[in-house]
Amino acid sequence: AGLLLITVPLQSARMEVTDAAELEQLDAVIAVLDGIDKIMYTLVQVLCQDSFHAYMREVLVYVPFSWLYFYAYIALACLVLMNLVTAIIVENAMDSSRNDHEQQMQEKTVRQKGEMQELRKLFTLMDADGSGTLC
Repeated sequence: AGLLLITVPLQSARMEVTDAAELEQLDAVIAVLDGIDKIMYTLVQVLCQDSFHAYMREVLVYVPFSWLYFYAYIALACLVLMNLVTAIIVENAMDSSRNDHEQQMQEKTVRQKGEMQELRKLFTLMDADGSGTLC
């Protein structure tokens, strides 16, 4: 959608331009944004905020609403990336908590088995007549 929103007005403006210098400048802008591979590279550059303002100003001359597209993309992409990072952190914390809980349960089971063995020994010692009862 972004490809069409930006490149169609640029192509239309190219048809109307008569000045050679302006045509050269417009061709340079179109070269950066024309094609899915080029616009994806440009969007990564925009997301990283890697000096994209220079050609964004040139695009604004021909597509006045393009600033809205690029800044909405930055806001949305940052939101998605931050949610992804948060999800990864939460998932790691949950895994760590789950592992800690499992470890505690294993330690509790081992401790209970040891205590049961100790109690059996004590009851065996206390069973003087060997009947299996303490009375």
